Amino acid sequence: MLELIAQGKTAGDRWRKILLTNIPFVLGRTSKDWSVNWDSKISRNHAVLRLQDSVLHIEKMTDAANPIYFKGTEAEDFTVEPGEHFAIGDTTFLLTNDSALATLELPSPIAQRGFSAEFLRELRYRDADHRISVLNRLPEIISSSNNEYELHVQMVNLLLAGIKSATGVAICRQQDDKEVEVVAWDKRDLSGKKLTGGDFNPCARLIDQALQKSESTLHMWQDPAVGVTELTTDLSNDWAFVCPLSGPSNKGWALYVAGVNRNLGDLMNEEKDAENDLQGDVKFAELVGATLANLRRVQNLEQR
Repeated sequence: MLELIAQGKTAGDRWRKILLTNIPFVLGRTSKDWSVNWDSKISRNHAVLRLQDSVLHIEKMTDAANPIYFKGTEAEDFTVEPGEHFAIGDTTFLLTNDSALATLELPSPIAQRGFSAEFLRELRYRDADHRISVLNRLPEIISSSNNEYELHVQMVNLLLAGIKSATGVAICRQQDDKEVEVVAWDKRDLSGKKLTGGDFNPCARLIDQALQKSESTLHMWQDPAVGVTELTTDLSNDWAFVCPLSGPSNKGWALYVAGVNRNLGDLMNEEKDAENDLQGDVKFAELVGATLANLRRVQNLEQR
């Protein structure tokens, strides 16, 4: 499955969309197909894109003002293969065939912790202004999502924007046979050297544990005091947490967030719990998860 990732200047200026074969669509700032509304250098309707034989054909529209850059030069009619990208204005577009599959192969955590809803309600954010700024996008996301998949993708983007050290986010659904389906996901490279970080493998064991307990659960695979251990096989991340979605309409549904670069040693110190950024991230994810759970509940009622 091929997807196109758009990434602007800021973390929140991003989307990831599935490409359908032989169906043309218009890319532009106010395009009814795929909008890039954060970049003023992109025309209202800038280019026509069509996927054919695993190759993306791009044709610049005659009314588009600014050039399209591909491999460092201006291009008006060209093709892009998986792993290649092009740029318009301040936004880069990457064609990718990355995949997301749940796995049991991650190492056992060196530490774990569950967070009750009561504890998270009492927790105060250290960067409240940033969280509120990101959450202000919720009304636009809800009104602009044409279907359930678009809503899921936008919620993933919202979590990436709100959790600065997250490398990957997924909305997952556990089936009755314990098989985990990744419904929507995205992954990024925090170094800024790459537009995307490749494949994503949520930990099915952590998802199952959080769902069984019906509470947000954190796993840590690496002790920052000693660096990478021999038991750590997931070198791209050192923590992950899962927030189950509440309500009978969301049985088996959960948010999965993984990331790096935290002072995780302080997490187990109760005196510093209220000041720990990672706990604020869990609280933020729970808030987004509650919003998504309520939206899904309303959708189910409408269908009935």
